Amino acid sequence: MAYSRALCLAGLLAAACGTVINVYPTGAKVPGGKYNVGSLVEARDAAREAEGAVVRVQLHPGRHLLSETLALDSARDSRVTWAGAAGATVSGGQRVVGWAPCPSRKNYLCAPLPFTDAALAQPRHLFVNGRRAGRSAAPASVVAAFANPLAVDPYKYIVNASVVGTWDAASAGDVEMVFTSPAPAQWCEPRCTVENVTGFGAGPVYMVYMKQPCFAIAQMKPCNQGTHAPTRIENTGLPAEMGRGDFWLDRKGKQLVYYPLVGEQAAALDAWVPVVEELLVVQRVFGTTFANIVFEHATWRRPNEGLGYIEQQGGALVSAPTVVCDDKQWKPMPSNIQFVGTRGVRIVNCTFRHLGAGALQFDGGAHDNEVVGSTFYDISGTAVQIGRYNTYNETDRSKQERGNSVTHCNISNVATEFHGNNGLSVGYSAYTTLAHNVLTDLTYSGISVGWGWAREPNSYAGFNRVEGNIIRGYKLQKDVCALGDGGGIYALGTQPGSVMARNWISNMGAGRGGGAFYPDEGSSYWDIGHNVFSNSSYCADDCQWLHIWTPTIHDIYTHDNYVDTATQDVAGTDTPVVRTTVVPKGTPLDKWPAAARAVMEAAGPGPGMLP
Repeated sequence: MAYSRALCLAGLLAAACGTVINVYPTGAKVPGGKYNVGSLVEARDAAREAEGAVVRVQLHPGRHLLSETLALDSARDSRVTWAGAAGATVSGGQRVVGWAPCPSRKNYLCAPLPFTDAALAQPRHLFVNGRRAGRSAAPASVVAAFANPLAVDPYKYIVNASVVGTWDAASAGDVEMVFTSPAPAQWCEPRCTVENVTGFGAGPVYMVYMKQPCFAIAQMKPCNQGTHAPTRIENTGLPAEMGRGDFWLDRKGKQLVYYPLVGEQAAALDAWVPVVEELLVVQRVFGTTFANIVFEHATWRRPNEGLGYIEQQGGALVSAPTVVCDDKQWKPMPSNIQFVGTRGVRIVNCTFRHLGAGALQFDGGAHDNEVVGSTFYDISGTAVQIGRYNTYNETDRSKQERGNSVTHCNISNVATEFHGNNGLSVGYSAYTTLAHNVLTDLTYSGISVGWGWAREPNSYAGFNRVEGNIIRGYKLQKDVCALGDGGGIYALGTQPGSVMARNWISNMGAGRGGGAFYPDEGSSYWDIGHNVFSNSSYCADDCQWLHIWTPTIHDIYTHDNYVDTATQDVAGTDTPVVRTTVVPKGTPLDKWPAAARAVMEAAGPGPGMLP
């Protein structure tokens, strides 16, 4: 063994060492040689033809640009290691250059689109100097005109608002209505865009047609949760409505308009517009590893199209108008990196940032995949989605999600655009392990596991059993809770043998009907023990530390937890709560009981687990 390794290091035993394929960043000079390539697609193809059982694709420092999805779907894509040197990034964006003062807008910068194909233009995402650019927001008076229109139907508004007549006609289809749902659906934030605007008679009255079927669904939403009243209107592009750091897609001028932050100069802008929706799709591959790679700059176009973004809960999308509560019809919003039916794939010390959908998705029978020591930030949706919401009756175990794990990861500022998403989302999935992750700066729930409420009482009798899920050593540091009725840990449906243990939840912004530990309708057979909920005074409405609110929640054992609020709801069936230690509010953390301090000290990623 030692002799073979020495030969390997000396490059003298190719059969034992396998093949190393060097990938040089886009635009770099590529040295000669069979296994020196200049693109990720070339690297994939070379790996498929490589000799030896061990193949390593080594990404050299710099940006590796993708103009289309990198697909790994061949048997020869299995057992390959894709590894990045420090500074190696995979980007689905194009750089925006040529910034100069806008002729018609003082203090604004303009730059031509970096492509000629108009279909690549999207008004959602621009990343400038490592920061997500914002979008304009209409004043409250304009929002009120749409919330209280002269008339509204499934297709259009009729509004009295003179400012609508100043919207740029070529870009009016990018104006977006945001519907932060009121109670009893305060956990949702659907979005629909305008189709076109026409005048209506005399005066400042306009007919604003909306894209379909999005607007019809918004008003006829499952479970009678529809609305037509926006709480925010984005992306008009009017100078009076743009703040510093905002951008706008000027379709008529075929340019991007940017209102720079104080101190930003045109020559120093490092601006990227994403054009690829799926950076990486891996199907039916086993044993492959991705290590030390940064994935960035991807978009998602559906919200600007006819279907829009109508979520029912946790990023689950609705695609047709109905008032029926049929959760089997709702599908998770997609992610920019997808693993379908993969087995034993490992993602180690990678970074996912500046992404316009979710980051990672495992479904289609994904088994025993691991995400370890990775960092997620500035993600429009969830960090990781495991399993779907329509597979409750799947009897083929090979098509179920089983044994996947996310451990020792740092997750912050996710759901930054689609606020109803969770930090980590798990649907119908068994033996999932979510351990020693830290989540900060969220807008809804930290972790959500399970699906089905109490509406599929037989869904676990020989079908897709959701069982053995473990949430351990998780640390939630800050959840601003822009939306309501969420939880630090939220669960749905029957989950035999599942455990929430030794987690530390702190600084929840608000409950609005939820709580730190929230097993919702149909939840059962959980063990919730040895957890900590601290700094409850940060919560705007004195969050409940435990929210078991209805008798359909049953057979849950809650024990040996440490909290600084006695506020709780225990209305389930056979849901005893024992040995809860309530610490006075404001108690310094170093004065908590020793057992609680041990939980807090051990929560989150372990030493040396993050790069």
